[in-house]
Amino acid sequence: VENDFRTRNVDFYTIGDNYLVIQFSVNEEGKAVHFDLVSPWGNQFYFAITTAIQNQAIFPKVARTMYFHLKLHFPGGSMYQYSFAFSDSRATPSQF
Repeated sequence: VENDFRTRNVDFYTIGDNYLVIQFSVNEEGKAVHFDLVSPWGNQFYFAITTAIQNQAIFPKVARTMYFHLKLHFPGGSMYQYSFAFSDSRATPSQF
């Protein structure tokens, strides 16, 4: 994000809230597999996020479908805020 703003490549972002949702499966070993971007926004973050989840996240050893949610908020200028969460639902978590 910072690089995009430094290079003025800000066409990906809108003022206000920008949401990214990635669906994935957790296998019996607790590893994240089979990622799919389900939001219409966020292609520029997909590879970095899925790689981080695959390499760093450990989940309970129960096969299931999960979702990663990212919210980027741009009030204007070069400032931004973000929050993220994992959930069992595609719906935006209430803590956002």
